[in-house]
Amino acid sequence: MCKNKWVFIVMFLTLYGCGSDEQDFETDYQPSEASGLPALHIATDGREINSRDIWLEDAVYNLYDGSGALLASGNTDIKGRGNSTWGMPKKPYSLKLQTKTSLLGMNEHKRWALLANYSDKTLLRTEVANKLGSIFDNLAWTPSSAQVDLYLNDQYRGVYQLVEQIKIDENRVNIEKIKKSNAGGGYILEADFRKGEIFNFTTTKGIVFCCSDPDEDLEVIITGDTRTIFQKIVSDVQHAEDVLYSNTFTDPDVGYRKYLDVDSFVDWYFVNEITKNVDSCFGASVYMYYDPVKGKYCMGPIWDFDISSGNCDYADSGKSQGFWVKNSVWISRLFSDPYFVQKVKTRWNEKKTEVNGIFQFIDERVVIINKAQSQNFQKWAILDKYVWPNAMVAGSYTGEIGYMKSWLDTRINWLDRAINEL
Repeated sequence: MCKNKWVFIVMFLTLYGCGSDEQDFETDYQPSEASGLPALHIATDGREINSRDIWLEDAVYNLYDGSGALLASGNTDIKGRGNSTWGMPKKPYSLKLQTKTSLLGMNEHKRWALLANYSDKTLLRTEVANKLGSIFDNLAWTPSSAQVDLYLNDQYRGVYQLVEQIKIDENRVNIEKIKKSNAGGGYILEADFRKGEIFNFTTTKGIVFCCSDPDEDLEVIITGDTRTIFQKIVSDVQHAEDVLYSNTFTDPDVGYRKYLDVDSFVDWYFVNEITKNVDSCFGASVYMYYDPVKGKYCMGPIWDFDISSGNCDYADSGKSQGFWVKNSVWISRLFSDPYFVQKVKTRWNEKKTEVNGIFQFIDERVVIINKAQSQNFQKWAILDKYVWPNAMVAGSYTGEIGYMKSWLDTRINWLDRAINEL
């Protein structure tokens, strides 16, 4: 059973298993040899990064390739990020570069995230999900990422995932942004029960949406209207939900298909259902955006999969069998329409061969990250320890990878039968 209430368990469990497992070296642990990964060095002049809300300004970054050659450098602001993950010893961060820059072949931008993946001892679950996002390619944009060794003030902090932040941009979510003079523009929303943005609202079906981008200046009155930008967003989203739950919701002309981009909903569903992502029941880190060209709401981009693919010990999300996202608000309503069910079945059978290729992808990534992961788990000695909310403590990196692959194999086989029986 998938209910938003399960997400609240996070708030009570974040301290469990989150005591520091950092090794007590006389000086901070330094890898004895190159891991083969790029290395990102950030210097704050000794200042502590202790806030998720306030940027620490004018840090300096240097990015090197695996052989030590300098690739990029400049100034950046940095702050903490995450919710339960911020309470863990290995902290995640957000970066705001002084100038738009291409990092490790990814499109240039100022905004980037550094994911610690402390609970995910494979270090790969978000990569796996993003690979699925490239397979289910009706998602217009899926964030690219790269694994790096992170150093803060010359201290090694472990393997981090450098990820493109979700923003409206021609290289990311490519839509024209809503503003005072363009009431028909687009915007990105995040379902987040924590109400992490100032501008947030709750629909009649109980989804808490936060305005992610734009996230400020939404109180201004729209030109030629009596409403603010925020009021218009709230009204339009609620109208789409009302139509979805109306008696005529299956009608192709006046029902939900007029307001929701069905193909993106189907593909977003699969990425989250395959991985049984615990947060994907419209509780947290669920993104949806309004595309003014299509005139519809599109699901995505996908985000935050560290406690997916069997890495969760609560709310049944760690079990490899059973539907998860299918039972959630909005999605369960869509599944009551035979048209949507047929779209799901057809899409699954189009893509299931590619989905099974995920195991080769995992093996390839393990080879690339193998030396780096060894150094990471010398720094953070947790392979034989429970870290919230691990469903399995395998005791070794090989064991963690084996568990994830076995879980996904069982999951995919179960879904193949279950979807075709819908």
